Amino acid sequence: PGPQTITFSYKYNPVSLEVFPPIPLGRIGAVFIDDVYFLPSGVTVAPTGPPVISVPGTTSPTIFPGKLPEPTPTSSPVALPTTLSPTADEDSTVTPTFYPTYVPTVESGSSTIAPTSIPQEAVYYDGFEQGSFPDDPEWSTVGIPTDGMWALTTERAHSGVYSITNPDLSNDGFTSQNSNVTLSYGDPDFEGGSLILSVLAGVEEPIDELVYFLDGAQVGKMVGQYGFETLDIPLGPGAHKITFQYKYNPFNLDALPPPSVNHTGEVFIDDVYVLPFSDTFFDGFETGDFTALEWEISGEQEWMVD
Repeated sequence: PGPQTITFSYKYNPVSLEVFPPIPLGRIGAVFIDDVYFLPSGVTVAPTGPPVISVPGTTSPTIFPGKLPEPTPTSSPVALPTTLSPTADEDSTVTPTFYPTYVPTVESGSSTIAPTSIPQEAVYYDGFEQGSFPDDPEWSTVGIPTDGMWALTTERAHSGVYSITNPDLSNDGFTSQNSNVTLSYGDPDFEGGSLILSVLAGVEEPIDELVYFLDGAQVGKMVGQYGFETLDIPLGPGAHKITFQYKYNPFNLDALPPPSVNHTGEVFIDDVYVLPFSDTFFDGFETGDFTALEWEISGEQEWMVD
């Protein structure tokens, strides 16, 4: 509670080297900060691991202690049919529908498998406790091969009993395969915020990986995450499609190394919700300066809005 001061400090030559190593490919020597906002107490779920969000067009960071990722090309996820039936023909299409803000509720006389707590201020929430995935109107799944769909499971859950998980795509020929699950948040009046979810990713490169996309653009990936962690994906105004893609043999290798003892090849997603931006604490720097919030600039050279 009360006033807070958060300082970001950029340091040049932080360990006082006399000679620098060669500049790596992709270094720009600049830090960019955008879309700064505060959420009220009780709304956020504090991250318990390193961040996994990356800027589209850059190499996505991975949760893999002690190892930096190699640059990998990005690509759009496999096109999904707009019909939500898991047995639908991949080539079939229907007119997209914008769905209203939705929070699963229990009809009179029915009951969920386990109670869930809907986060304050959430305009959408799904903990999968209705047991209806993938028939919920917001969710769809498709895979290559076509029977490689994401499914409801009770094997692991962040809360309650249910979560959703990827299919097992491993095969003796090491054929590269993938499977998508997509959340279509269709509120056209949404003013922006965050998609927050709990993810466990027992995957490791080069065997497999979890990549996620926002409206067709890759925004990050996750490997080597063997416990549930909070993932926060910023959302702009309007409707969005967020796709999570499990890839087996993502680099299309002829053979794969033995997996580590922690590798399971399983991804679990649970407690998915959307939070709108706080009207009181938000700065997109669209004023061209630092006047929207009480920023305090210090150091030998001042930060600037670019």
